[in-house]
Amino acid sequence: MKKTILCSYINYVHVSDVESIDNNIVEFKNEKSFTKLKGIKQAVYTSTTDPSTAGTILKETVTISVYSDKAAGLINSKQYYILQIVTPDANFLVGSQDYPALKTISDNKITASVNFEASSPM
Repeated sequence: MKKTILCSYINYVHVSDVESIDNNIVEFKNEKSFTKLKGIKQAVYTSTTDPSTAGTILKETVTISVYSDKAAGLINSKQYYILQIVTPDANFLVGSQDYPALKTISDNKITASVNFEASSPM
């Protein structure tokens, strides 16, 4: 089953800056916090489930297009993140301490497409 949600914006934090997560409440280390990333257009969240013999895997993808200067903190930085997805109706997390979201970026020096992918057992 595939689900797609348009997001108002996303918040991100590197997985090493997270002390714990309990019921979607993130406790940060060393005065760290989420960083807000608002796109040129709305970010797109998609999720699919993939049944396998070992169990069902939840695959989540978040894609956001931003001006390159807004993504400067991500372009040459670490790879694994926890995201807070913000929509008009709800906020939820993508990635966890055990299964963080992997960041990839395609940058043309004007705009950047930032993609996060997370997979976890259900």
